Amino acid sequence: MKFRTRLTITFAVIILLIVSVELLVSYLGATRNDQQVAVRNLQSTSRQVSHTLDLLLQQASRDLAMVSRSAFLNEPGRSIPSINRRLFDFRESSASFGHLTFCGPDGAVRADADGLNLGQPTDKALWQKGMAGQSGFLIQPGSGSAAAGVLFYAPVRREPGEPPKGVVIGRLQVNHLSALCEHFQYYRMNGTDRLQAALLNQAGLVLFASSGSPLPVSGEPGNTTQLVRDSGTELQIITPVQGLNTTAAGGWRLQVSIPKAQIYEEARRRLKRKLVVNGIMCAVGIGIVSLMVGRLSRPLEEISLAVRRRGEGDTTALEQLPVRHDEFALLQESLQQMSARLLESMERLTASEEQFHALFDAMAEGVALHRICYNAEGTPCNYQIEEVNQCYRDILGLSRDEVAGRLATEVYRVSHAPYLQEYALVVATGQPCSFETYYEPLQLHLSVSVCRIGPERFATIFSDITARIWQEETLRSTMAQLKQANEAKSRFLAVMSHEIRTPLNGITGMVQLLQDMAMPALQREFLENIDISAESLLNVINDILDFSKIEAGRMELEELPFQPCALLNDTLRVMRLRAQAKGLQLTLTCSDSLPAALTGDPHRLAQVVTNLVNNAIKFTVGGEVAVHSSAREVNDTTVLFQVEVRDSGIGMDAATQQAVFEPFIQADSSTTRKYGGTGLGLAICKQLVELMNGSISLVSSPGQGSTFSFSVPLKRAELHESAPETTPLITLDQPLKILVAEDQPVNQRFVAEILRKQGHTPLLANNGQEAVILWQDESIDLVLMDIQMPVMDGLKALAVIRAAEDTIRRHTPIIALTAHAIVGDRERLLNAGFDGYLAKPLQVSKLFEEMARVLEQIGREKLR
Repeated sequence: MKFRTRLTITFAVIILLIVSVELLVSYLGATRNDQQVAVRNLQSTSRQVSHTLDLLLQQASRDLAMVSRSAFLNEPGRSIPSINRRLFDFRESSASFGHLTFCGPDGAVRADADGLNLGQPTDKALWQKGMAGQSGFLIQPGSGSAAAGVLFYAPVRREPGEPPKGVVIGRLQVNHLSALCEHFQYYRMNGTDRLQAALLNQAGLVLFASSGSPLPVSGEPGNTTQLVRDSGTELQIITPVQGLNTTAAGGWRLQVSIPKAQIYEEARRRLKRKLVVNGIMCAVGIGIVSLMVGRLSRPLEEISLAVRRRGEGDTTALEQLPVRHDEFALLQESLQQMSARLLESMERLTASEEQFHALFDAMAEGVALHRICYNAEGTPCNYQIEEVNQCYRDILGLSRDEVAGRLATEVYRVSHAPYLQEYALVVATGQPCSFETYYEPLQLHLSVSVCRIGPERFATIFSDITARIWQEETLRSTMAQLKQANEAKSRFLAVMSHEIRTPLNGITGMVQLLQDMAMPALQREFLENIDISAESLLNVINDILDFSKIEAGRMELEELPFQPCALLNDTLRVMRLRAQAKGLQLTLTCSDSLPAALTGDPHRLAQVVTNLVNNAIKFTVGGEVAVHSSAREVNDTTVLFQVEVRDSGIGMDAATQQAVFEPFIQADSSTTRKYGGTGLGLAICKQLVELMNGSISLVSSPGQGSTFSFSVPLKRAELHESAPETTPLITLDQPLKILVAEDQPVNQRFVAEILRKQGHTPLLANNGQEAVILWQDESIDLVLMDIQMPVMDGLKALAVIRAAEDTIRRHTPIIALTAHAIVGDRERLLNAGFDGYLAKPLQVSKLFEEMARVLEQIGREKLR
């Protein structure tokens, strides 16, 4: 259907609806108004008729009373014809009665206006009431051919006190009452739908009816007001008649019924006339609308045709439209602009598609576009491959025709689409995902990335990572081999440390024994050189072990409260003698910003300071070495602990500064020969500082000295003063019987000699088994136990002794005296049951300090 036709029909329907609504409202208003007018008219007419009926009854009563007091009835001697004539004359003159009758005292008719029924008995009820001196009227319903009427009666007498001479009876004919219906002549009285009026009482007694048939009785008994009834099809006006209600019958009402169709007849006639007029106007309006719509729709049809042609591919269709200067000019211009922009967009889209396909096919990864397929329950059951690039086809070894537009189960020849669950989750949530998988049919390791590109659609990017997986597996294997090699290196270093420390312990021990003897100066000089060489060798071993532990990630830091100034003072106290021997001045400055106490690893901080100060002393010929310490607040609980070591030594150039913190690196190749050392000290410092989340730096220039500084974040701490010890402590003042389990004779001799010098009795055992036997046979106060021994090692001997102690309830303090000095050895041996730990080579002072500590601890436990 054309736009013009649709628009014409729309306007026509709107006009018809408006006219129909107007007609309906007009008709409803007219009928409501006609009903209201009819009700008012009928109410007024009914009251008028009721009032007229009352007046008629009153006039009839007065006329009959006048007849009853007339002379011709009360004077004796009047002849019957004379009385009949006089009654006839009175009836004709009054026009109230249709019949007059005089009854004598015997109840028989003596005179009649028509000369009829003479000598006949009259209505006994009326006669009795009249003879009783009463006057009034009775309703006489119609019977057979006799019409209904109202019978008035009155006693014949001159004065009210006189006895009645008879009774006069007057009949009021119904036609006098029916004439009252002429008051309703405004409404037509013929036809099936006509007005009906009737006079009746509540018992259904009808005095008269306009239609000749009685109407249904309605209204409430005793109601003295006018009522209006609407039964839906007719209106009833019920008016009480007061004159008739004075009798015993009572309840007389004038009931008027008029059909609503008669009331609305005039409204329908007006509606018909108006309908004809409105129909003509509608036809004229529709014709005008059709002409206007045709005029308005013609430009739209031309524009619509041009748009259709443009949609079919004719790019010049809109430009060929005629130039307009009306309201459609803006629409036409807008469409032409839209067409130009659409053409431009199509060109850009075509270029973009070409670029997309070029990039799509040139991608190094396999890319595919898919659409999810759902079953009847709405559950994902498959996915369709819509488009794939060249790399994807190369991975699958299939052509585009074998893949595009087909289901995944068909392409991959499987019963269930691969990775359907992951793809469906991406489409449902819109969250991209990536995963790696091994696709068995192609024997490939793939990296898959998935993203949603629209409702029910998603894209996948495949990368062949088989080579990378192989490389990673190779790398993991290589790393495992390197780890094993590193562990082998650590084990080698531990063994070498043990093997070197054991003879070195004998060397240092014997040197310490010789230093207590008297000897020539030259020999003492040689002995001191031996001691210095042994100490240098021990430092080298310790540096190599520390570097090995840090490199293997086995270095563990402690968290202990310490006093930073006291720590630096204690660390530098030993090195001041060495500095003074070289003619150097070693100074320490602690800033006021430095807290009184910090929490960290004081041993490792002292090690860093020691290495830096030793290096400064080693490479400084003259001048000073200055140490400055300060702190900078980081937050309420943490400060940045800073230490700066400045010397006036040889310095170093920029190239050397870049590599000085690398392991086994020194300032030049001659440094090792001139100054000695392994080149590990600064590397260990850097690694220790970084383990503590700090940093270390260097500022130097050749011949101008060097400044090393490091900073470490540490937490603040509070120092608590310990209460004085009240428990009596056990000391080494009394002579003890000490068992020395050691397989090296030199070490046996060294330990035995220093024990004897202190007044103790050493018992020597070459292995763990001999140590157990001696412990069982002798009363031993203390055991110095080597770990690595033949026949039975120290750990097994310890286990045997501890097991035997459970039965005898006696605890022997046992100190581990071992060359095992790598990280964790001390904790491992103490957890095994040793009471103390000492690493070789031994220092006499540390040996007796550890012995005293162990004996003191055991003494406290015994007192508890």
